[in-house]
Amino acid sequence: MEEGFVEAYSYNLPKVSVDMVVRFFAASTEIKASKCSVGESFGDSAIKFVQIKRDAGLCTVKSRVTPEHAINLESYRATVVIDEDEDVVRSCQCDDCALCPDACRHAVAFLLWLHRRSEEPPTTSAICYWDSATLSNQDDTTSVMTVKEMLGIKEVKMKPDTRVLDEFIKVAKEKNIDCLLMRHIEGVKQKLSLHQLCVTVEGQLHCPQALLQALVAEMTSVTEADVTPWCEVWYGRIKDSMLHEAVHCPEKKDDLVERILGEESKYTHKEMAKRKRIKKAVLKEVSKKAKMEITEIGALLNPAYPVLGAAPDGVTNEHTIEIKLPSDDQTLLSYVKDNKLSMEIWSQVQAQMYFSKKTKALFCVALPNFATTKAVEIFPVPYDESIEIVLDRAQQFWIDAVFPVLMTIYNQ
Repeated sequence: MEEGFVEAYSYNLPKVSVDMVVRFFAASTEIKASKCSVGESFGDSAIKFVQIKRDAGLCTVKSRVTPEHAINLESYRATVVIDEDEDVVRSCQCDDCALCPDACRHAVAFLLWLHRRSEEPPTTSAICYWDSATLSNQDDTTSVMTVKEMLGIKEVKMKPDTRVLDEFIKVAKEKNIDCLLMRHIEGVKQKLSLHQLCVTVEGQLHCPQALLQALVAEMTSVTEADVTPWCEVWYGRIKDSMLHEAVHCPEKKDDLVERILGEESKYTHKEMAKRKRIKKAVLKEVSKKAKMEITEIGALLNPAYPVLGAAPDGVTNEHTIEIKLPSDDQTLLSYVKDNKLSMEIWSQVQAQMYFSKKTKALFCVALPNFATTKAVEIFPVPYDESIEIVLDRAQQFWIDAVFPVLMTIYNQ
């Protein structure tokens, strides 16, 4: 939920009369010129996570709108602004439709949804609209038809034809292409992958120490050419950003185990791409300020702690670099207060130094207004050997909490 907004309920939605809708459509040249259409029941089933804010007579209502014909795709963000003093719809737009934000079917669907809510009779119970859409909860496989059903054929007989696959394999081998299909065909086992190692002992995964020893043996034999894709390296491992939680927050154990075993990121793909762009810009500013050449780096592992790892945003000859992008001053204070790092950040930065074998770090915080000011606060951090106590406890957490779940998964 955005700052200043509250959940929308049946009792706090703005009134949108049919007259207001007609006047808005009549005055909107974009909607007149557009050819947008809305399905008969699209609005009610597609609207979700409605939030509302009132300020100086203006009521701003925002929602997520599920795409009608692709319900598994990311939803659109629609915004309607109502002047409640004048009973006028000031604006109605979709934040994600670049070509026609003011005449898009998602924005129109949301405005009409508000109108329908205004026409409903009052009830004694409060209905909350901060929930998922009916359309997004549907199983879209129910609308899928097989070829047999479409053509009315009882049995489809096809002659095997491997020409395309054979040609692909030939070209992939010539160009040394690494992809999931080629790994499956050639039986390639990815090094450093906890998943791959568990698969090899499927049904016989009983001792955490034996699995740790097998990981150590594999790590000591790995070469740079063997490196596993990023997402597979992290599966089942505790990242540097999770260390404090693993050691000091037993009440969050179940949630943490889910994240260690690959629960979806809290950021959307679009948000993750945006954060990567901002971090690159911050690295550039830090490089200028500190007069250092910074190299971006991937996952760092160490045989001493085979189920832990670190991923600094960059490294120099002497330093590791960790960047944070707080959205507001309150979040910034949760990272650093009175020039002192929080324990969570301290554990993360110290682990990065341990895994990269460096004795200095720069903890960098891009201020919330970085986009306009390029302001970055840089905090030097020296290495503290006591991080090894944290790493020991985190590895014990993995043995006690994560390994039993892996046993359940791979011994079935």
